[in-house]
Amino acid sequence: MEHEKGNQYKLWITWAITLALLRVIKDISVSIYDPLSILIVVIFLAISTWIGVFKYKDIYKDKREVYYTESLINDYKDKGRNILKKEVKTAVFIFAIFVLLMTLFLIYGWLIWLFFGIICFGTFIYSICGLPLDRFKLYK
Repeated sequence: MEHEKGNQYKLWITWAITLALLRVIKDISVSIYDPLSILIVVIFLAISTWIGVFKYKDIYKDKREVYYTESLINDYKDKGRNILKKEVKTAVFIFAIFVLLMTLFLIYGWLIWLFFGIICFGTFIYSICGLPLDRFKLYK
């Protein structure tokens, strides 16, 4: 994957806003038995899903189609098998962290757990977008 040099100002501004947000919500507690709170959590999960899909498409939008020989494809399949295993393990790990954070949010009701859980969920969706069923069929 090609890496592009990012905008440093955008990175630091986002970092500062994130830290400010974390300081604001660190002591806020939410009742999880309130239907409005549940609705807000579901809305945040939907937004996180949308952001994960959007970022995946944004990063891979400029990729172009290429044509390879059969022997080169077989070499790539052999190398890709290990990468697929790592990507699946990573997705499972991220999902486990998401479940842990959401469990902590449900137990304690702290918005900080929800905040990090939502970030993990968006990252999980991003990683799942890179695992289409055709890749699994290819390696069977």
